[in-house]
Amino acid sequence: MRLTDDFYEEENSNNKVFLYMVLFMSVVILAVTGLVFGMNYKGKNGSGYQLAKEQAEARRQAAGIEDTQVPLEKSADSLISGSTLTSDQLDIWDLSALDGAGEETVSQSSKNGTVINQTTGETIVDGSLNSGSENSAANLAEGKTSVYDMPEKEELEEVTQTEETQEEDNGLNDGKHTLVILSDGSEQLVELNDKLALNKYVKSRFVYKNPIMSYYINGKEASWFGVDISCKQGVVDFKKLKKAGCDYVMIKVGGRGYSSGEIVLDEKLKDYMTGAKNAGLDIGVYFFSQAITEDEIKEEVQTLLEAIKDYPVNYPVVFDMEEIEGDMARVDSLDIDRRTSLAKQFLDDVKKAGYIPMLYGNKEWLVTKIDLEALSDYDIWLSQEADTPDYPYEFMMWQYDKEGTISGISEKTGMNISFVDYSEE
Repeated sequence: MRLTDDFYEEENSNNKVFLYMVLFMSVVILAVTGLVFGMNYKGKNGSGYQLAKEQAEARRQAAGIEDTQVPLEKSADSLISGSTLTSDQLDIWDLSALDGAGEETVSQSSKNGTVINQTTGETIVDGSLNSGSENSAANLAEGKTSVYDMPEKEELEEVTQTEETQEEDNGLNDGKHTLVILSDGSEQLVELNDKLALNKYVKSRFVYKNPIMSYYINGKEASWFGVDISCKQGVVDFKKLKKAGCDYVMIKVGGRGYSSGEIVLDEKLKDYMTGAKNAGLDIGVYFFSQAITEDEIKEEVQTLLEAIKDYPVNYPVVFDMEEIEGDMARVDSLDIDRRTSLAKQFLDDVKKAGYIPMLYGNKEWLVTKIDLEALSDYDIWLSQEADTPDYPYEFMMWQYDKEGTISGISEKTGMNISFVDYSEE
């Protein structure tokens, strides 16, 4: 019997078959592995990889990114791995603003103040990157109640009143007229005087932080804040007033009765002059005139000069001739030439006495009640309650609020911004 031998031969035969199968499978696996490796190698050196690589390089150069910031192969692989989309199809946002370029990238991609969704075309940011913007977190944190975007670039200095504010100034944007709202509520379109200099204040540079209005040039404050006061304001704590940010006070000396014609000094004049002086505030004064003759003007000037001679008045001495709301005033009977002549006499005499003369009025009075051309040698103190003034001509002081509140004064008072530090004049 060969039972044992037969079993051995069968077992040996089976072992050979198994060995051949193992060798065959190994060869197949090696072949497949080599094929995959070859395809990957070809892909990395083919046009698809090179395209992605070149696109990634172009993006980094546009954004100013160094090779050490975003490795080239990592950037390219991340765009093509596991996807048939190209890098352009994946570009939902402008990558120059999002792929790690930092501050340089933001300034480049938003140099016009906007960031745009490349897919929808939607403007996401429009001016809010500017530190003076209404949407600025810094402004909101400071509690600004109204903010007008403050340009920071020097080239914006070229923006003139004609370019930015004339549209609202004249209502027609023709550069030849200005719209005046009269005291009775009616409107009057007044032709501009081309012999008078237009103001060039840029509206976006006015910044209001309650209660103070400021004006900025090249990011620096270029204005001085002050209040105007009379006996109506009662007791004033001038030290608190200065601490609250006040630079100067405009104090009423007195005035002539619009009906009686009698001159009366303000009952708080001496207290206010002394208090402002002791607190280190700059001082200006104003006189309410209702003079209708040269002699009355001379009397008003003499009364004013006598009242202020012992005090350090280094801000303007102001001529204030107004209409009386709801009543007839002495000066209503005067025509434009007469009002202008009397105003000029007052201002000339103040200048001769060594003070800085100034003319006060609202837009209606300045544009329609006097001849501004004849008074063009004198600075203007404009009275107009508004976010920004639409008075077309030059003015050096602006009363933007007649009933403001501020620490140091219990009653409401006039708020003013001066574009000149008269204490340095």
